[in-house]
Amino acid sequence: MWAWVRERHPGVPNKIARTYSGTDKDSISPKLASLYRDLALQLAATTFCAGHSPSIAACIDSWGLSCHYWLDNALKPCPGIAIMGQLSQVVGQPRMRVDGDEKFIL
Repeated sequence: MWAWVRERHPGVPNKIARTYSGTDKDSISPKLASLYRDLALQLAATTFCAGHSPSIAACIDSWGLSCHYWLDNALKPCPGIAIMGQLSQVVGQPRMRVDGDEKFIL
């Protein structure tokens, strides 16, 4: 799917868009929200990610592979920390993990 997107939209880089590192999603679960933030910061520290921002608008305005968790205002744990850790694999990089995510991965 990602190859198709990039083929149709050649300006989209093969990297992860800016990740959301804000705190407005704490109500989903303080522990899970902190894992999402940890993963966002870990991804942002790589060369294949456009960085991070506490602003959802800034994340929406960035280019690259993204996840609706970074982009929407819904308070929900979907798509899950396991799926988010796989974003890096889609752009050809190793899977990302954060301490504590094993409790949320089936």
